[in-house]
Amino acid sequence: VRNWRQAIGEAVRVSRHYVLLHKVAVIERPTEAYVKEAYGGLIPEWWFNRAELFAVTTSVGLAFLKSWDIRVGNPNYTTFLFEKGAY
Repeated sequence: VRNWRQAIGEAVRVSRHYVLLHKVAVIERPTEAYVKEAYGGLIPEWWFNRAELFAVTTSVGLAFLKSWDIRVGNPNYTTFLFEKGAY
């Protein structure tokens, strides 16, 4: 996904009540695109700064409900549950 902000907005548009962001790579520095080696090739992914991610989710009308740490490390991998609210 080239434009992750737009993708979150689209997830809100098509959801009825909740948006689940699963296995999100979370870092302490600014959000960045990253390429990792997996499945025998190079795989692009985003590593998110938590504050930047929450600023975007709030701006599109999502309210944070809960998170689950999947793996602690660098980056941490976390799943986030948001509830769709009023814009």
